[in-house]
Amino acid sequence: MNKIKSYSLFFESKMFDNHEELLEHGQNYLDKFHIENIMSWKKRLESIIQNTESFRYVGYSINSLIEDVKKDQLTLENFDKDINSHIKELDLIYQKSGTLSSKDDEAYEKLDNLSDEFRVFLEFTEEYLEELESVSKSYISIDDKLGFLLKAKLKK
Repeated sequence: MNKIKSYSLFFESKMFDNHEELLEHGQNYLDKFHIENIMSWKKRLESIIQNTESFRYVGYSINSLIEDVKKDQLTLENFDKDINSHIKELDLIYQKSGTLSSKDDEAYEKLDNLSDEFRVFLEFTEEYLEELESVSKSYISIDDKLGFLLKAKLKK
């Protein structure tokens, strides 16, 4: 269990040889991801938006948040790939032998459920990134337009 605790502090994915270890680490990561990462994104976004320096600064600060969200997305994708490789491995065993042991059958079901959970988080993260990118571009565009409007001078 110490491996799980120390691993969960780093929020990283790795290739697991043992699907039981993958299940434990994957679920642990999802619990942390859901509770800590998404809440930290929200807090950072709120803090960024409350910034009074300029719209451009807000836009670029959101770009910094986007980079962190992309790192989290990559970790999710790595877990998902590892889970799917274990599922394929169990599929191959089933195809060769025509059956799975009750332990492997249970692991297959758990891996499949965990894969579904990761896909939900991946879809959410992708949508979140799209919205952040849109908001960032909008803030930068507003800054450009306001800069133009505020500097406009009429000459005769």
